[in-house]
This record gives sequence, C-alpha cells and structure tokens, in this order.
Amino acid sequence: MRNVLSLSLAISCLLYPDDGLAQQRDMCWHGRPLDACRSFVVTEFSVANLMNPTDEPGFFGRGYFIWQLGVMVNVSQTFALGPVVLATTDDDNLWLGLRGRLRSRISSRVYFDLSVGPYLNDSGYSWEVALGFDDWIALSHMRERMRGAWLAHTGVKLGSWPGTVVGLLLPIVWISAAYAAYN
Repeated sequence: MRNVLSLSLAISCLLYPDDGLAQQRDMCWHGRPLDACRSFVVTEFSVANLMNPTDEPGFFGRGYFIWQLGVMVNVSQTFALGPVVLATTDDDNLWLGLRGRLRSRISSRVYFDLSVGPYLNDSGYSWEVALGFDDWIALSHMRERMRGAWLAHTGVKLGSWPGTVVGLLLPIVWISAAYAAYN
C-alpha cells in the first residue's frame, strides 16, 4: 500500500507540476522573486534633489537625473545580487559609475535595495538605499563623495517600463529643447 501511494504521488507530481516552478523564467524585464524569475533586468530613472549645502554657490537644491541599468540574479526567494551601471547628471556635469546592488524582498511586491560603488570618471563614490514597490516606483536616498565633500540626494525612482520610457524620452526632449533654443 505504501508503494502504491508513493507511486501515485510521484506520477501526480509529474503530471501536475507546481505552477510557480512551471512559470519560472530565466530572465524577466520586471523584477520578481525567485519563484517567478531566476534573474531580471534593472532599468531605472531617478529624479533627486541635493539636500545638503556645499561651498559651491548655487549647488544646494540642485536637481539630479540618474539612470541605472543592470542585471540582478535571485540567489534566494528574498535576496538578489547584481551589478548596475550608473549615469548621473546635473545642469553641468555627467558622472558614470558602477555599483554592486543587493535587493532584499520584504514581501513579493515590496523591496529594499542597497547599492555601492565608484564613479569611473571621478575619484568619488556613492551609495544608495531605496524602498520600492513592485519594481515600478521607489523612494531613494543617495550619498556620494565628490569634490572633497559628502553630498546627500533624496528622490523618486521609476523602475521597469516607466523608468525605461522616461529615461529614454527625457534626453530626447532635453536635446530637442536645447537645439530649439539655439536655432
């Protein structure tokens, strides 16, 4: 009897696999836990405001645009790791960087990110913490060491499709407006 039950259980597992495992993909466009994706693409666009004063005139309160692109691998149901390429700009400068990122899922839809890494075209570095919802929107706080000072930025980050659309359209609008202003 025991063998018949074991055989029945084995056959039912083969015929009716767990839906979560059957639907798992190797790569997803939208960040999801391990039961849905083995890895996912990070496409984020942030708008942040400088929160601390510096000695540079007019520097306090400056707005920053930040683009991040990378791939993260789910190492468990609650943790993901991966590299992220970073481009950040204000009115005058463009900085490029590389960060390592750890994502910790608080639930299937809410996550906490921690990223840290150097700028490639400057001697500075930065770290960021973010609390996000469903890989669509997050509140973020970034600290960076640049020009011999610590700078603090707080802002909103769009991820996945909204981050991609805004991140691609903004430079086009920006260049078009600059072109129109000079012609």
